[in-house]
Amino acid sequence: MERKYNFKDSVLLDFADQTVLNMETDLSVFSSFDSELDETKVYELKKAKEECLGVGTNESVNAKKKQLAAVVKDAMNDCEVAFSTIRYFARKAFKDQPAILRQFGFEEFKRIRHDQNKMLIFFAELEKTVDQYTEKLTDKGASEEIIHNVEVRAKVLAKAIADQKNFISQQPSTTSHRAKVFNELYDRLLEISDAAEIVFIGQSERRALYSLPSTEALALVSV
Repeated sequence: MERKYNFKDSVLLDFADQTVLNMETDLSVFSSFDSELDETKVYELKKAKEECLGVGTNESVNAKKKQLAAVVKDAMNDCEVAFSTIRYFARKAFKDQPAILRQFGFEEFKRIRHDQNKMLIFFAELEKTVDQYTEKLTDKGASEEIIHNVEVRAKVLAKAIADQKNFISQQPSTTSHRAKVFNELYDRLLEISDAAEIVFIGQSERRALYSLPSTEALALVSV
């Protein structure tokens, strides 16, 4: 579904707040022109605005996407640090055993370090390898915390990726619903704006208070 306006959702919400205040001041003037422009109309406008706040603006959704992406990036960075630490102790424990070092993914890591899904698979295997060689690693100075951190980083990354995927997967339906809710608010504001064009026909300053934020507001734009 598409928006019926080409400005930010937050602009529409601010305009709705201002329109409510102006309507409450000018209510008797509107009602004398159109009996349906009464207290109920103001209440419905407030309710429509509250529904918009409930579904969130495009800006808030994009901010959430960036936040989730940042969480994944941080988890990836933490995984790289955890791997580098294990690699240090693995080299000490198995410096003359390249076959075992390969089990730790020395050669593979540089190829997958920027791919979050491959990193998740990599750490699942690394966790098994570390568990298999825990005694050798601890003998060379690796603490229990360092050993356990591989499992912790794997779980944190898995949750970060799952949260990101779940949010993105919900967007097609929630985006359509959000557009519908915001368009309903826009339609209510447009109705009041149209009435104000007549009610304040000789009062340009007052009429301007009810004019929609953009002269191109009727253009349909993709969400």
